[in-house]
Order: sequence, then structure tokens, then C-alpha cells
Amino acid sequence: MYPEYSLYDILEVENHPSLLEFKCAETGLLLWPLVRNRFLRSIIFDLVYDTQLSKRYSHRNYGAMLQVIAKSIIHNIKHMHQTQCKVLIMATGAGNVIKNGRWFNRLGDHFAIAANRDTLLIENLFDCRWPFPRHNAHVLFHTPFKMRGMLAGRIFTKASHRRLAEDLISLARSRAKTHLNWELGDEKSSYLSRFLARQISTLPFLRQNYEQMLELTNATVVIKEEGCYGHSGVLNATARDMGLVVAEYQHGMVSAGHDVYNVAPILKQSNAYKKMLPQYFLGYGQWWNDQINIPVTKIAIGNPHRTEQSKLFSERHFAKSDILVLGDGIKTEMYLDLAKCLSEKIGKISRVVFRPHPLECSNVFSTYPNGRIADIRIDNNSDIYESFCSAHTVVSEVSTGLFEAVGLVDRVFIWDTPRARFGYPIHPFVPFSDATDLIEKICNNREGYLNFQKPNQFWAPDWRKNYLTFLRDIGGVSC
Repeated sequence: MYPEYSLYDILEVENHPSLLEFKCAETGLLLWPLVRNRFLRSIIFDLVYDTQLSKRYSHRNYGAMLQVIAKSIIHNIKHMHQTQCKVLIMATGAGNVIKNGRWFNRLGDHFAIAANRDTLLIENLFDCRWPFPRHNAHVLFHTPFKMRGMLAGRIFTKASHRRLAEDLISLARSRAKTHLNWELGDEKSSYLSRFLARQISTLPFLRQNYEQMLELTNATVVIKEEGCYGHSGVLNATARDMGLVVAEYQHGMVSAGHDVYNVAPILKQSNAYKKMLPQYFLGYGQWWNDQINIPVTKIAIGNPHRTEQSKLFSERHFAKSDILVLGDGIKTEMYLDLAKCLSEKIGKISRVVFRPHPLECSNVFSTYPNGRIADIRIDNNSDIYESFCSAHTVVSEVSTGLFEAVGLVDRVFIWDTPRARFGYPIHPFVPFSDATDLIEKICNNREGYLNFQKPNQFWAPDWRKNYLTFLRDIGGVSC
């Protein structure tokens, strides 16, 4: 049994200059950022989540994947004349929701539409969905480009790439053993070495392709979802070398326990590492920005989607009778067990609703196609704010939804688990230890209510004004 660790205990694994000596011979880029999150999450999943980091969902429809990839290629060719822009927003596509019968990217489209004449959105295809018709039609797709990079990685991987990857993983593995008494294991080590070797082989191709893409768009500002993640490093470095302003907009939970947004001191001081990051992080509010130490300039912009949806749903009146349990995308069965306990004990008083995380949504609905598990309803709203409308209580472990619910839902509870203490070492919510404890706290009707004196610390007001000011003052784009 492992002791309970904080993120900063785990970050000591990377706190050594030797990890920063591994670089790509052709691009000069650091290699540790390419595999950093996968390596650290192997540790976190073992020590904190007590589960395996793996491909959690095997239900892949390759026919559907090929179909949407073909559509995206045709779409890009047809709309290639629309590439000119001042602001290039790159989104994962995970934020796409149905809004008035059309697809809307709740993470990227607010920003894109705020400066519509000057903005191009480049989006990944998510979960084999073809996101049309849509509100913002000024969009191209990144997936065909990514596929070329993946093929290049498999075709052009050399023995030198493999040796370099193996040496780096071996060093990180040794430091994890020394500082945490944690063993990566031969199988995981081999997997991460192969993964990293392919990443190394793609770097020259990706840099060249990103240079061509940025020259084609003529953008001066790049705003990237997941910009601080290692897989964005080559784009960040390429854009910065070309003199562009690079930023990431906050897309979900960041905290003192988030491995992407907190780094060891040696990385924080490294100019080579900083080059692979955006210059700016556009956070929801000051509370979130204060939680993270990644070496970027943090600006409190606000949460566009929460602001706009709160306005919309505040005008509608619903009977608030649901207990909404928010899944995490990892331990689905654990959350379903909690929902079942709630339903058995207080299901006659309140309807229990389980809302899957986007990462587990397809798997949950394929397993339970009728949208129910006994008396528990599976939430199929594309937008969480619609789910808040009928909820009087929200329950989760580590979820941005806990914060999004504040002011919209009467009561919020956080599951007091090692993972929650790791992910949210600082939070304002009432904890519960297990289903029995939660049921008792819900039934006594005295706990879980929140009254923030300074809500702007979480959600900066006037997001549109803040965003356009950023574009003008820092990006040099007048909208």
C-alpha cells in the first residue's frame, strides 16, 4: 500500500537537469515534454487512482472513423480559400454540443464568433462525429493533418530515435524508483519508449507542416486548446519562432493537483521548456490562475460558455428535483455504484441522474442503450447547463462541473477520496466520505449550500471585453 502523495512529491521525478539534455537532433526541441504527461500519469494512476492507465474504451467504429476523415479531407479542400485570418483557434472538438439544432463548440466557438471576421477555427474530429450543420461555419479540420503525422511516425522511426527514447525513459524510470519507490514495469516502459520514438520521428515533419499552415493562414495569434500539453509543444515552438503570439484558453479543471499545469522547479526555469509552451494562459478567473505554476503569463478572461448559458437558462423555470452525479471518465463503475446507493435510499424523494464524462459517454450509452440503469437516468443532455436546470444537488470527485454548478444549483458536494485530495488540494466544497455519509448530509438539509462572497475570483466578468482587449493589446488584432 502506497502512502498518500501530493503532485509535488511526484514532480520531484522530473526535477533534474539530465532530463532536459535529451533533444531532437533536427529540431532542437526537448523530448521530455512529449512523453511527460503519459509518464507522470502512469505514476498518478497507480499511486492515486489505483487503476491502470490504458485505452479505456475498445468500442471503435473504424468504418465511421474513415468516413468522417474522408469528409474532413473533402471539406478542407473545398474551403481552403477561407484560410486567411488574423486569429487561428485550434480546438479538440470535445466541446461540441447541439445548440438550437446546430453544432456549437462550447470551448472555441465563443471566442471565434467574438472576432468572427478575423478568426479561423481548426478543429479535431471527436468521437467519429461529423459536426454539421453548425453555428460557426468558418472551420477546417486538423485530423487529416494529424493522420499524416502518425503515419510519418510509424514509417520513419529510426534506430537512433528508439535508442534516444529508451535512454530517456530509463532515466525517468530510475528517478521514479529512487524518489517514490515506484516501478514503471517493463511492459509500460517498452510502450512509452515506442511512443516517444514515434514522436521524435515526427517532429521535423510536424514543424515543417505547421510552418506551412501558419504561413498559409497568415495568422498573428494562435490560441490552442490544450496548449500546455506536451503534444502541442512543436506547434507552440514553431509559432513562437515565427513571431506569433500563442495562448491557451482554459477548457476545464486546472488546480494545484493538475500535472499538466504544474511543473518541477527545473522545468519552470528552463527557457527550452518555456519555448514549447504558449506565452499566455487565458483562465476562467484569478482563483484558477493562482493554482498553477506553469511558466506562462496568466490572464483572467472568464468562462464564455458558463456566462452565456447562465443568462439563457436563468430565464427558464424548472422543477429542481435531481441529484446529478458527474462521472470522471475513468472509474465509471465506482460512480454508478454511488448513484445506485443514492437511488435505493432516497430515489423516492429525488431522482438520481448520472452524467457521463465526454470520455466515457459513448461507452456508457452503448452499454445502456435505453438510457437507464434500474431507476437511475443517464443524462443525455449535450450541455451540462441544461442538466443543472433540473438539479438541486451536484456530486462529483474532481470535476469542473462542481464549480460550474455554483450559483445555478442549490447544493454541491465533493467526494473526499485520495484522488480528490490530490486533484483539488484547495477547494470550497463540503466533502463526503461515502454513500452513507452523503445521504445523511443530503437528508439533513443543512450542508452543501455555498455562498461565495467573491464569485469573480472563479469567473471573471465581461469575458468578451477581456478577450478582445487581449487580442488588441497583446495580439495586435483590432476587432
